[in-house]
Amino acid sequence: MAWLAVALATIAGFVDAVGYMTLDVFTAHMSGNTARLGVYLGSGRWLPASLAIYAVLIFLASVVAGAIVMEVGTRRRWRSPDGLLLTVQVALLMVFASLGAARCPTGRSSPHDAAVFFPLLVCAVAAMGLQTASLQRLSGNTVRTTFVTGMLTHLADELAVLLTRVGGRAQHNRGYLTGQLSLPQGTRAFYRLRLILGIWFGYALGATGGSYLHGHWGVACMGLPVAATAALAISTYSRSSRRQHVVTA
Repeated sequence: MAWLAVALATIAGFVDAVGYMTLDVFTAHMSGNTARLGVYLGSGRWLPASLAIYAVLIFLASVVAGAIVMEVGTRRRWRSPDGLLLTVQVALLMVFASLGAARCPTGRSSPHDAAVFFPLLVCAVAAMGLQTASLQRLSGNTVRTTFVTGMLTHLADELAVLLTRVGGRAQHNRGYLTGQLSLPQGTRAFYRLRLILGIWFGYALGATGGSYLHGHWGVACMGLPVAATAALAISTYSRSSRRQHVVTA
């Protein structure tokens, strides 16, 4: 599951950067939108404040919807509810890429052009919310590819585990990834650190790539996360089919 978390974090960073450069609103980083909301309210800038609230509400609603799909799909033994959410994410990002490429030749959209701006915002934010919901199931309700601050906190926790080793043995060996991602208790602290660093680095790398390519290709660069997410969805369906085959064999 570690590789999947890193891959989705990279996609989230890419979409967040492109969404921000296109809409001036974070599409995955709700902590940023919340901080901006306070700044806008404090300075009396009501329109951008309302957009920040709008993004947070869309994200919340999409996470709830995704969680419901995961819960219902698990209870009814759907083939791959997580793959279904990734497929919907692909569709949302495709709409964002195609609409943005067609209607935003400068690579930017304004809320004054509501017919373009709000569909773009809904598609990008909802896609990230669904990704968060799907990853809850994929990684034991713990990893958040859109919550980098939390992952850095977990990184500090694992580093503390590493630094408090006594006589070659950790004082406690159920750090974040061991306890929450169900890794074996004997998993080395260095390995756990690499996993968290991979998620953080993936997000940063995706954001860097998204920013760079948006400057050269505009919103059309969103074709890359569309293709990457589609590949992950196919992989998820394939893995689910193999699991069902093993169970029924």
